[in-house]
Amino acid sequence: MKIGRLAVGILIATLAAGPIFVLPFIGMGLIRGDTTAPSALAQGLAISAFAIPYGAMLAILPNVLGAAAMVWAGGQLPLARSWIAWASAGLVSGALLGLLIGTGGPLMLGWTGLWCALICRAMARWTD
Repeated sequence: MKIGRLAVGILIATLAAGPIFVLPFIGMGLIRGDTTAPSALAQGLAISAFAIPYGAMLAILPNVLGAAAMVWAGGQLPLARSWIAWASAGLVSGALLGLLIGTGGPLMLGWTGLWCALICRAMARWTD
């Protein structure tokens, strides 16, 4: 396992967690037509930039623990190296964490966990 590559993946996923979380809200606003597209897009970019540090603070521990667990599992069982296994683990762990938060949490944190897991998986490598 190349730790440097995985650390980069965890860093990217951690910084992307906030924007990944707010992206569906921005998209829903554009689809519903609540605001004009240019102002909604500008607001969305501002919210995404603001979400980076807060999302990173909340996502660092789940990303580190989840990536470490999946890398270990992949070393034990090659099937755990698959993209589907990582996406499923991110989705389920995010949704379970979201159950602790309450309203809307499982769906949005499941979405965020799925994409963070896939970002981490993109950088994970095993040596057999």
